[in-house]
Amino acid sequence: MEKILRQESVLEQHWWALALRGLAALAFGILILCKPDVMLEIFVMLFGIFAVSDGVFAVAAGLKHKEKRGINVLHGILGIAVGLIAFCVPEFAAAIIVLLIGIWALLTGILQIIAAFGLPSGVSGKGLLGINGLLSLVFGVILVSRPGVGLLAVMWIVGIYAIVAGVMLFSLAATVRSAQK
Repeated sequence: MEKILRQESVLEQHWWALALRGLAALAFGILILCKPDVMLEIFVMLFGIFAVSDGVFAVAAGLKHKEKRGINVLHGILGIAVGLIAFCVPEFAAAIIVLLIGIWALLTGILQIIAAFGLPSGVSGKGLLGINGLLSLVFGVILVSRPGVGLLAVMWIVGIYAIVAGVMLFSLAATVRSAQK
């Protein structure tokens, strides 16, 4: 009865999408850490898959709900665009992969922080969304400010970042889901 009386937030309605994004990020991170010698082209393609899938889920959430529609759709379009660049021009993407990932992480972090501050104060998991945005922002600053680092180091950083972000997103989904019950 209480659930009927209050309107569910976007996070509560789409906890499963957060869980899928978290699992995708976690799988991506584990794969990178277990196979650090993976060929650069495969790394670029995996990153493209990750960015496109993250973007598709963000656009879907934005199109379904008016609340924070612009931020979610923008986040999604950016992710899809970065992923498509990785697919369509892998040589170019490989040459600038550090900057590409850094810029994507910066923009994602900023948009997630904005989204966290824009959510109503009673929404569970708001802090986790903000922390994930801050993590993305810090990660992006590191990559953009140090583009000369070796690709292997970037792959390790991306792997660790993806695992931490995946755990945070999955934890957010679990927190939101348990708050519904």
